[in-house]
Amino acid sequence: MIRITDILGNSMCCCSGGCHSSDFVNIIQFSNGTSIKVNRCSCGNGCHGSFPINRLKINMEFDDIQDFYQQFPSADSRREQEVQHD
Repeated sequence: MIRITDILGNSMCCCSGGCHSSDFVNIIQFSNGTSIKVNRCSCGNGCHGSFPINRLKINMEFDDIQDFYQQFPSADSRREQEVQHD
């Protein structure tokens, strides 16, 4: 099992001009040392095909990183941004 240990990056924004696509970046850190960089829209709900960061909570558990990608397929396209930390 792995779990989300931290979600780093820009805070949520409610823009009067509507939601903007991929304007914000978050780093999702996992207990196994993996970090994933994802782009999200300004509201965080996954608009414009961006990552739905609002659906994540610290301490969410997954069987492994593949389980995470199955549950959040929009992150799978960003796998090249996955980084292993020592």
